Amino acid sequence: MQTTCSQCHKPINRQPWEVRTKPHLFCSHTCQARFYHPKITIVELECFTCGILFTRKVHDAKQAHHSFCCKEHYWEWKTSSESTYYNRDLESSPKQRLVHFLVVHNVGSTGTPGENIIQTAKSNFYCQEATPACNPMSVLASDLERLGHTKLAQLIRSGEWEEQAKWPAILNQGNIFAAVRKRAGLPWEYSPADDNWP
Repeated sequence: MQTTCSQCHKPINRQPWEVRTKPHLFCSHTCQARFYHPKITIVELECFTCGILFTRKVHDAKQAHHSFCCKEHYWEWKTSSESTYYNRDLESSPKQRLVHFLVVHNVGSTGTPGENIIQTAKSNFYCQEATPACNPMSVLASDLERLGHTKLAQLIRSGEWEEQAKWPAILNQGNIFAAVRKRAGLPWEYSPADDNWP
């Protein structure tokens, strides 16, 4: 039976029962969406990477600071020098270095005590200036000793924790890899030159 689309008024063919029972008929899903959701508007945007014009819903366009026509262009920008996320300098902040030091040595890892130490380090408590009433690094050292990390506590007290080359996890890296290889039954020898990290 011949009828018209309720949105664009193009002629369409539908079954007689559809014409009798349905108040609105459409030629496509697009027309149906425009009919029932007229407030959804589409805007034209320029791709931040290549400059091509493309369309998005207003809602989607408002959520992003930069707009991209495809995922490839998004990841190209995300890994470029313009993106601040991949170019962060995590080692310049004393707080970040301290958290890195603690995490590398499994303080507060899953199933071990000390999660509160990690949270306190992230809140920047231990990196505050020492006062006559309280030295935050001494508090950290005593917290670590209470958990049984005496070597780490010694490094904190002496200030050697800031030198990554003196960290026990770095000094014992060869032994750790040998133990993992032995446990896994791997036949080859480990060489740091073989590591190709992205």
